[in-house]
Amino acid sequence: MEATGNYWMALANWAYAKKWHISVINPLQIKAYAKSIGQRSKTDKLDAFLLARFGEKEHPQYWQPKQEAQQILEMLIRQLEHISERLAAERSRLQTVHPIIREHVRKSVEFLKQEQ
Repeated sequence: MEATGNYWMALANWAYAKKWHISVINPLQIKAYAKSIGQRSKTDKLDAFLLARFGEKEHPQYWQPKQEAQQILEMLIRQLEHISERLAAERSRLQTVHPIIREHVRKSVEFLKQEQ
């Protein structure tokens, strides 16, 4: 399976719990593989074929979930990055926003600073 979007992790964990042997592939690796075999089109059907072919030819390592503590730490880091991005955007917006809503944006900035 390809590690794209928000849902691959839940599916991978479910498959692992069922004792299935799965591999989770980086999308950039699959893109490079597609290019190397001359595949230019991109459809769900072709993607499925490509992933199956990649698995058959390359024998990627089986996936195992990370320790729960590591998963939690990674989620917290992503959340902190998201908050930092939102804070930077709101600070920029504060410089150009209409005076009528400036106080609302300022409160948003303060809230995000506390969340950091």
